[in-house]
Amino acid sequence: MEVQRICRGRSIGKAPNRNMKSKRDYSLMLPPTNKATCFAPAEHQRFAYSLISSTNLVSVFPLSLKIRAKSCSLNHDILAVNAPRSEIKQLIIERRRSGGFKLYSLPMLESMAVLDTTVIYKLSSFPHLRQLNLTKCHGILKSRTMRFTPDWDLNLYLGGSPGMTDLIIRFTGYDRWFRTGSPALSLPKLRRLLIADVPSSWDVSWPRLLIEAAPCLESLHIHISPWEEDPCDDITWQPPKFCHNHLKELVIVGFEGTNRQIFFVNFVMKVSTEVQLVSLLKNGHVQGRGHWDRVLVKQQHRWGSEDRVKILEHIADDFPCLATPTQVVLE
Repeated sequence: MEVQRICRGRSIGKAPNRNMKSKRDYSLMLPPTNKATCFAPAEHQRFAYSLISSTNLVSVFPLSLKIRAKSCSLNHDILAVNAPRSEIKQLIIERRRSGGFKLYSLPMLESMAVLDTTVIYKLSSFPHLRQLNLTKCHGILKSRTMRFTPDWDLNLYLGGSPGMTDLIIRFTGYDRWFRTGSPALSLPKLRRLLIADVPSSWDVSWPRLLIEAAPCLESLHIHISPWEEDPCDDITWQPPKFCHNHLKELVIVGFEGTNRQIFFVNFVMKVSTEVQLVSLLKNGHVQGRGHWDRVLVKQQHRWGSEDRVKILEHIADDFPCLATPTQVVLE
């Protein structure tokens, strides 16, 4: 394996000597392999690799790094990353074919993307984490004779990072695979939340769990993706006993005006004191702008007058918490 400095998409040489005080980003590429691999560069290089039992361990010394492991096979082994003295700021792990990753101490990590990959971690090990992009899919079987029990606790994936401000998640599967109750989940500084590709067969109200855990949330964007399965995931919620004082914007793309979608819109408007814009868009998609910045792009749609009136009539007009006028856009 070779560690290379990346500039404008081109490899321009190996990482410099450890004695140099460069703060440039470096990219560590894990090549496809069918074997458990032990890497051992020279003693004075920045990286030292060793094989412990059947686990690949990577210890990274101080440096600002981007680490990317893309489409690599670890032969069902675990690649562990432990860098308690490093300055790693960005970590990208995506689309492995087998095996997985285990993350330990990364004290300076600010941005992490975990995409379609098995990764074991505790966000409390990343005290400076600000941005998280997380993609997970479970329960891919289409047969309703093999239902996926929703017993995963989202606190395991999202909890323990009190400084996180930006969160992008993409949770998919033919059945919702996580619980809608997580008393321990706390996102005290989260301000921007994008939930991409919510299966249309799921109850779209499940993000209420995150709203309740994020008292400083200002922007919530949700993209609903059409799935061939019929809706079968109605969630029973207790009446809300709180007001949200910071949420200013709710945008839903893929809005069809279903009962559960309207139920969720009403919930947001009832508990929010400062919501200024509610955009309900039938057509659109998520457009990526890097791993930690994505936007919902709308496409024009003209609702029939009867459908428009029916939907707007079902949006409640009694908002006990609301302190400012709210604009509702239906397109």
